[in-house]
Order: sequence, then structure tokens, then C-alpha cells
Amino acid sequence: MTYDETIAYIHSAYWKGTKDGLLRTQELLDLLGNPQKELKFVHVAGTNGKGSTCAMLASILQTAGYRTGRYTSPFVDRFNERIALNGTPISDEDLVDVFERIRPVVDAMPNQPSEFELITCAAMLYYTEQKCDVVVLEVGMGGEFDSTNVIDTPLLTIITAMGFDHMKYLGNTMTEIAFAKAGIIKPGGTTLIYGENPEADAVFRETCERVGSRLVITDHSRITDHSHTLKGHDLSFGPYEHIHLPLIGSHQVKNAAVVLTAVEELKKRGLIIPDYAVYEGMAKVTWPARMELLSEKPVFLLDGGHNPHGFTAAAATLRELFPDRKVTVMMGVMADKDHGDMIRQLLPLTKRFITVRPDSPRAMTAEDLAEEIRSLGGEAEPAGFAKDGVNTMLEQANDDDVLLAIGSLYMAGDVRKAMRKREENMDIRLVALDIDDTLVDHSSIIHPRTLSALRRAQEQGVEIVLATGRGYLGTEAIRKQLGEGFHYIICFGGALVADYNTGAPRIHRFLREEDVAACIRIANEVGIHVQIYQGNDVIVQATNPFVEQYCAYQKLPCRVDADLLNHDLSGVPKVLIYAPPAEEDKYKKLIAERLPTHLHALGSKPGFIEIGDVSVTKGSAVQALSEALGIERSQTCAMGDNTLDQDMIEWAGVGCCVESGKNAVKAVADRVIPGPQDEGVAWFIEKYVLKDQD
Repeated sequence: MTYDETIAYIHSAYWKGTKDGLLRTQELLDLLGNPQKELKFVHVAGTNGKGSTCAMLASILQTAGYRTGRYTSPFVDRFNERIALNGTPISDEDLVDVFERIRPVVDAMPNQPSEFELITCAAMLYYTEQKCDVVVLEVGMGGEFDSTNVIDTPLLTIITAMGFDHMKYLGNTMTEIAFAKAGIIKPGGTTLIYGENPEADAVFRETCERVGSRLVITDHSRITDHSHTLKGHDLSFGPYEHIHLPLIGSHQVKNAAVVLTAVEELKKRGLIIPDYAVYEGMAKVTWPARMELLSEKPVFLLDGGHNPHGFTAAAATLRELFPDRKVTVMMGVMADKDHGDMIRQLLPLTKRFITVRPDSPRAMTAEDLAEEIRSLGGEAEPAGFAKDGVNTMLEQANDDDVLLAIGSLYMAGDVRKAMRKREENMDIRLVALDIDDTLVDHSSIIHPRTLSALRRAQEQGVEIVLATGRGYLGTEAIRKQLGEGFHYIICFGGALVADYNTGAPRIHRFLREEDVAACIRIANEVGIHVQIYQGNDVIVQATNPFVEQYCAYQKLPCRVDADLLNHDLSGVPKVLIYAPPAEEDKYKKLIAERLPTHLHALGSKPGFIEIGDVSVTKGSAVQALSEALGIERSQTCAMGDNTLDQDMIEWAGVGCCVESGKNAVKAVADRVIPGPQDEGVAWFIEKYVLKDQD
């Protein structure tokens, strides 16, 4: 089968029913050799927050070194997203291979499985063959009769926030819905629940007592030091201080509390999850179409909320982030949802509605939805399908408007596709590129196609900015290939640096003791983190909660020594300063005031920019350069591969991360592109920047 034939085959099983409970799923798994018996699971049910919870927990487990499967539904852009391994969707080739082997077995079954049952069995086979250590397994609907419930007692059972949804199948009362969800609770295991729903919690407590499962209720009061912006959440939870979660939404902080409690429970089951894996895993998690920020000017959020509980969460987010602003809402819903209650949640916050029809036979028409909104006192304009709604909303919006697309995950992919289509027609005038592992690989040779694309872009008046952490010598190799007329930024990995590479021109001939002392004084005053390196050894460090986790993650020996005078600092190659995002502005101001001038930016004119310290990062340098050239942020794009490029990627109008770095910076990037070996930079410039392409 081809990929398209495989997808058609999968969908051909749609609506074959589920009256046989788990019998068909179990029969097919028996015929496949029961692959699920070889796997360990975290089983996740609930009404809302299942996907976000799965994404956070899978990211943490992967960062901890576990080969992690993540099984979720529905998909947003491509079917393959439903079966992910270490954050990467199953490849087209593997998907075809698995279903080619399953199909003859299914065809021989007198009572064939439904679509979801078929996909679940395929996922079990794939994860077993890929030797997954842990699979984070999301329930499709309900719990007791969901096909994922064929597994034995998992490492942990999680039930997220409860609400009313799928009442045709699960029941009309909270008690009935909770009983359906409680069907995944198994003997001898541990069940972690979100809590805060007394009627549902009583059902879970009774079920745990009856079957012999230990019940753990998330203690949301452990959340402290919480702030919420368009960059996500910063919070502390028990021993974990200053966690950054790049997911937007008031509800996500409580989902994070569930995940962090789950980590504690999994440690009790013998999993080794270092603290650094928690910090790193949370900081790099992505989950599209869940209060996803598609644009900043205007603010454009995409949310897959599709029931009253989800709309309540969306309304809370809007009140928290935009307390004095009315929102333009693009809404599309399934006809069988309680859309009246959903509309009422957003009505007081909404300037006007633009209604669309999601691409589903179950969808409500844009005209009928607009009429219902008007009957409830709202202003509504029907606009056809999702792409039409996106274009209508953006064409009528100002830069300071707030836009929200919401109502169904079935239209989320179309919204994102419409945004990408608009970006293809954008006027990009500045391209900022990280050099190492983005523009070039370790050979430092620019691919001929990329070189041609860059030169053609320059000829068309596009400003090209090359940013590096390698220092002057590495930049010179690039300059010799590109020639004149390009801009260069040297950041030395976002650190205060004395460059001692043999044979390289030195920007700072030495790093003086008083310079280091000044850094540490600022660190202690602001509460940031300073490390001084000699080779790979940390020889001095200031107080900071991340020190042990950071050093462990980087596999660096870590020892504290407060007496600077015992060391010959003339040979120290690097001082790294880390500032929590909330303190960044204060920290930059202090550095500007108190550090010696030779540790500051040595120039900011267009052309060659030398940067000697973290107070001018790649992002701020690109921003300063674009402002000097009179280029709007919306006309810029940036590409990079690791967290040192994150501020540049996040600031630009369009941010890209290369495939090799997607786990590090995908959270702030608009798209993932292939790496330099795959000519990804050339592909992007040819597609989105050059004006003379056919």
C-alpha cells in the first residue's frame, strides 16, 4: 500500500461500531501475539487536559532517557501525530509497514475492528517493535470500553479534569460519566486524579477501594510563585522551583500539577527521573491547537476546546491575559455539542463572532451557528470554512487586536494551514540564521543550493544576518564563502567570554578577577546563576536552584569554590550567566550599569557586530539590527537549532528550528525545517523569501 492507500484503509473502518466492548480489540491483539504485554504504560483518561498531560509527561520521560511512546487523538495536521515516539510522529514508511502486516489479519476476522480499535492495535505493535520503555497512552473516549483498556495494570493511571462531554455514550450525569472513566482503574496499581470535582471524585475513591488501587489526589495548593503570560507559565511546585511551561492557558498550571505529581509517583515505581529532566522536559513541551499562539500582532490564539468545560477554561485564560480587552472569536462546532452553553461562556468577552463550518460531516453550518449566537445577543458573521474565517478575521484586525479560533480540533489543522498559506505570501526583508548546525554542519561548508539562495535573497534587498557562538575564527570561514554585504553577530554561546581558541583573534585578551567578581555580585543580587568554566570543569558557581540539574544534564563535574583568588583566571575560557525569564530585564539593566565596558557589546552598527556578553543575546542583537534598518518584526524570520537560538527564534515574525533541534526550541518555533545536510535553509528561503520563484 502507499501512504494514501493506508490512510484510506484506516478510515474505511469508521463507524463499524463498538458494541462488542473490548472483544474485537483483544481478538486482534491475540492474533498479533499480544504485543501490549511487552510494554509499560501510563494510562490517561478524563474529559479535558488529557492531551496536554500526555505531552508534558512524555516530554519529561523522554528527557530522562526513556524511549517514550505517546498515543493520542485526534491529530491536528497529519494522522501520523497520533502514534509518536520520542516526540516524533511515526514515519510514513513505518505506518505503511505496520498496517500492511495487520491488514491480512484483520481481513480474516469475521467481526472486524472499528477505526480506533484498529489504530490502537497498530500502535501497540509499533511500540513493541520499537522497544519502547514507556508508553503514555491516552484514552479515546470514556474508559471502561475504550480499546486502550485492554492493557494490564499500568505503571500509573491518571484521570484528568472532569466535565460533561460525549453524554450520548457516557451518560447524562457526572456520576455516570465518572463511572465510565473509572473503568480504567485496575487492581494493584496507583490511580492519580485531578480532583476538584466532588461527585466524580467520590466515584473514583469508591472504585479504587473496591478494586484495590491506591488513590492519589493532586494537591493544587502546592503551586506557588505562579505567573502566566503569552510565553506560558512560570511556577513552583513542591521541590521544583521556577519551572517554565511554554503552554498558554489558565488551566495548564493545574495540568502541570497533575504531571509533577505523576512524576513523584513514577519515581516510587522505580523510574529514574532526575530533576533536570523535569525542568528540561516541561520547558520544551509543545502541544499544538491548545491555546497555541499563532501570531503576536495581532494576538491570534488557536484552541481545540470543544465542550462547555473547554470553553470555560478558554474564557478564564482570556480574562487572565486580556482583562480589559474584547476578543474577536472565530468559532466552529460539531452539531451534537452543547454549543449554547459554549457560546454563553465567551459572549461577555467577545466583540464579535466569525462562524465557520469545520470539515466534518457532524459539523454545524456557519449560518446556523451565527443565527444561534445572534439569538443569544451576540454579533456574528458567517464566513464559510476555516480558511475563509482566518482570512476574514485577519484582514479586519488591527495589530493590537486579540483573536481566538475555537470550537473543534477538527478545524485546528485547517486554521494552521491557512496561517502557513498567508505566511507564504509575507514580505520577509530580514533573515537571521544561526551558523552552527543550521546554516552549516560540522564541515563549515555552505551547501551550494543554500549559498545560491542566500545570494539571490541579498540581491533582492533582503538583509541576511549570520549569528554564531563559535567566535571570530568560525565566522571568518563563513565570510570567505559568502563575501561582502552580510551582517554577522558573535555571541559565544550566549555567555560572557574570553576567547582563548588557539590562533583565533581575541576580542578579550583576558578575563580579570574583578570582572568575575562583578558577575557574581550581580548574580547574588538578582538571584541568577553564574558558572565559571576551566575546560569542562565548573570551578566557581553562585547560588541558584538549577546548578545541580544543569551540571548533571551537561555531564559536567560540579564543585563549589568561593575563593576566586585560588585560581588563575587568566586561562578561564568562559563565564556563563543564566537568568530566569522573569528577571531578564532587571538583570540586563544591572549588567549594563555595573560590568566593565569591555564585557559589553563592542558595536551595534549594521555590518559586523561583535558581542562579548549575554546582555546582548542573538535575539536582542537581531532586534537592534532590524530596528536600525527600519524593518518591522513581522518582516523578519529566524532559524536555529538549540536553546541559545531560542530568543532569536521567538522574537522573529516567523521562527524556524531545524529538525535536529526540534526538542530544544520547537516550543517557540512556527515550523520545523530539515537541517543543513537536507538543504532546509535553502528550501525555506526559496519558498518564503525569494520573489522570482515559479
